[in-house]
Amino acid sequence: AHDVRARGLSVRETELLVRKRLTPPRPAAGPDPHTKAAAERLRVALGTRVEIVRGRRGGRIQIQFGSEAELQRLFEQLTVG
Repeated sequence: AHDVRARGLSVRETELLVRKRLTPPRPAAGPDPHTKAAAERLRVALGTRVEIVRGRRGGRIQIQFGSEAELQRLFEQLTVG
């Protein structure tokens, strides 16, 4: 009540303030275990650091390389079909 009076909040602003204070904070979402396992399998298969970054509808796979030779090795591994 003190905040409402001190800030001169309207009824709607007060409702929003109360809702925010009563809503528990969302726990920080850790990486999905399936995504983490997939990244680990890729890391083992490719022999380098791999990160899977998810977005709302898709994502990307980031493959690290440390040299031109390693890039070439990874390219060969990924394009052999």
